Amino acid sequence: MTGSTPAALIRKFEDGRDFDWEDLRQLTNKARDIDKDGITQACVRGFAYLTQLTPEEAVLAADPYQRQKALCQELKDSILDLR
Repeated sequence: MTGSTPAALIRKFEDGRDFDWEDLRQLTNKARDIDKDGITQACVRGFAYLTQLTPEEAVLAADPYQRQKALCQELKDSILDLR
């Protein structure tokens, strides 16, 4: 990911230049055009929630080694309480 923030990821999607469009072309019907704007806009919409994390979620997102086990369990429990 460009930078290490959700906002940087969204900017990367909006820009679209870092996509490997030729690689994607290998996976699609060659007779169809690739809708670059549609794809990048869908990525922006699909990952926009990452820019709206709670402080606790941001801590977990920045914890690649899963050391924040107590916080993770606390958030899981709070989600289960919502049911």
